[in-house]
Formats: sequence, C-alpha cells, structure tokens
Amino acid sequence: MKLDATGEAVSELRIRLAGFGGLLPGDTFDGDVADSVKQFEKDVMKRAETGIVDAAFALALDKFAADWPIDVEGQLACPCVTKKRLQGCSGFGKGQFKGEYSPKYAKSRDEAGHKYEYPGIHRSLLWAARALMFYATVDHKDEIRFLKFSSGYRCHKDNEAHSRTSTNHMGKAVDIQFSHGDGGKWIVADEAQTMKDSNAMRDVAIARMRAQTNWTDPDLFSLEPGGKAKKGSKEAHAPTWVHMDVRKWSAGDRDDSYFTETTSGLEGTPFVRLLAGPGSFQTAKAK
Repeated sequence: MKLDATGEAVSELRIRLAGFGGLLPGDTFDGDVADSVKQFEKDVMKRAETGIVDAAFALALDKFAADWPIDVEGQLACPCVTKKRLQGCSGFGKGQFKGEYSPKYAKSRDEAGHKYEYPGIHRSLLWAARALMFYATVDHKDEIRFLKFSSGYRCHKDNEAHSRTSTNHMGKAVDIQFSHGDGGKWIVADEAQTMKDSNAMRDVAIARMRAQTNWTDPDLFSLEPGGKAKKGSKEAHAPTWVHMDVRKWSAGDRDDSYFTETTSGLEGTPFVRLLAGPGSFQTAKAK
C-alpha cells in the first residue's frame, strides 16, 4: 500500500499513534502517518525506521496497548458513579447541551465554552496518554513513572458540586499524576519534586507529541501550564499533575464517533486482525 491509502485500518492507525508526533484522526495514510510510524518503530520497536506497517508492526502496536493498560470505566468515569450522586450521570455524562455555549462564549462559540457532555473520552487522547506513560520510562527511566489518572470525566452535575464551570473534562481532557523514583522505590514525592516532575513530563509531551502549553494553536494537544496560579487569578494551572486535552482540535476531529465509555471501545479490534482483514492493507509503506 502506498501513501494516500484509506480504510478502517488507516483510521485506527491514526488514533493509536496519536501520541507519536501528535497525529490527528482521519482516514488517509499521509506523510504525518508515515512520520508517526517511523517514530513508533524507532522508540518502541527499536528497529530501523522503515515506515512499513507489517505484521511485526501490528503485533508491536497490540503489545503496546497491553503493556500500558487503561481501565476506562474504572479509572476515568465521572465521580457521580462512586459518590452515587442524586441525578448524576452514569459515568460519562448524559449527552446534554450539544451546540450550546456558556454566555462568555455564546458569540465566539469557542470550544472552551461548549457545554456538551461528549459520549465518553476521546480515544486519541487516551492512546496519547499511553504514549506519555511509555515515554516517562524512556526519557526519565529511573526518575518518573505513571501513577494514576487524577481526573477523567466530570459532568455538569459534578461541576455543580465543586463550583466549576470548565467543560474540558466532559470528554476532552485527562489529568495524569506521576510518581518519583527514590532509591529503587516509587513514591509520591513532596510538592516541590512533584511540580518538577510534572514540568518534566510536560516537556516530554511537547517534544514527543507536539503538544502545546495553553490553547494558542489549532490541531495540537494542549497542556495546562505548570506552577501555581497567582492569588485571585482564574488562569488554569496544573502544578502537580499533567493536564492534556483536545480542545483545540477541529469539530470534525472531535466527532462523537471518536469517543468511548468503555475499555473495549478504547482498544477496538486488535490491529493484527485489522491488518489482515477484508478491505484493509497487508503492508503499508511510506515513501
């Protein structure tokens, strides 16, 4: 298969390689896909950068998912579930308020004020979170590793309970915390060290998946800045965790079909089967 090929396998490839260069959703095997394939080959497979998506690549991609598991229902569901909140959601919102915006954004219709409770969390975001877990072991092998998701989905009812108005966590964002290596043990370090480690992992996201701090440019993963917000400031800051979201992606790249409420929905069909299935490709090679 040559560049410009399309199909289900290509669409899935683009989602699953989102953390390798910041690949956007789509259905075409283009130059961006080729670059992500080569990055995965180099960093995960430890083989020469051939740009070939073959059986070995498919097996490696499936193993990558198994090595970095995410329990969508258990780790990322809205707190309404555990708190058994009256009139709360069942874990991933109620699909309310699509196309409705908070007063501040009513005119601009900026996604920052979109009140929609998306149907789950964006799959590309979760596959990118996997890449961030992996790259912690590469770029900070004995110093930093994934600890937990500190925030996943948060619906309007949960916002009300905490006097929040942000809609990022209605399927578009996750917050990730990391532990620190200390003499062969992994610990939750003091605030100063945790802030340092969180800044280091933001740098990893910027370098490895072309993420940006704040929400300046379109079509990039966005990160809340580190450090503490000034007293009285409403600016978002993530001092001891990494906040990553897809808020600046286009509406098409945030289509409902890209969101999932389940682990099985995140994983999809094993890539080895997609590669060999009817209408898919056997070998994809970048020029």
